[in-house]
Amino acid sequence: MRDSRTLELTYRSFWRTEASTFEVEPFCVKVFRQRWYLVARSVSDGRIRIYGLDRIEALRQTEHPFELPADFDAHSYFADSFGIIVDEEYDIEQVRVRIGGIQRDYVRTLPLHASQTESEITEESSVFEYRLRPTVDFQQELLTHAVNADGGMEVLEPLWLRERMKNIGSDLQDNHIVPIP
Repeated sequence: MRDSRTLELTYRSFWRTEASTFEVEPFCVKVFRQRWYLVARSVSDGRIRIYGLDRIEALRQTEHPFELPADFDAHSYFADSFGIIVDEEYDIEQVRVRIGGIQRDYVRTLPLHASQTESEITEESSVFEYRLRPTVDFQQELLTHAVNADGGMEVLEPLWLRERMKNIGSDLQDNHIVPIP
């Protein structure tokens, strides 16, 4: 990144059995949940992608120069995302979640996202609001808090996310499994 040269990566994705080798323009690195990721633009298709450093099998700096786009800002790029998934197929939405019991203290003291606000507080529960893309990794985080919520956890908005969480809960209760999409 410092030298503004592309990198040739040999990378083994979780989605493929074989590693592949390709060239990228490295923009920045990001840590999330004790894992490091490379944020880079693919030379072959021009898309920004995220690569887990632990899945890079080989790395070589090339002599091919590149210019970091003047409008790229890592903070802004991830601002509407929960973790490392930046999936523009999900709209940025207002998400409202009611969390009860002690679990709300965990969410209160370790916010799930920078946009988190606590809009309603009662003796039993709090409503937390977020403005983000409710991607799969955010949904998984909500499920984690639902399992631990001694006073309950309920997605209030948006309706599609409420239904999704309800369906997962029903599947768990009925089958003791979570469907794999």
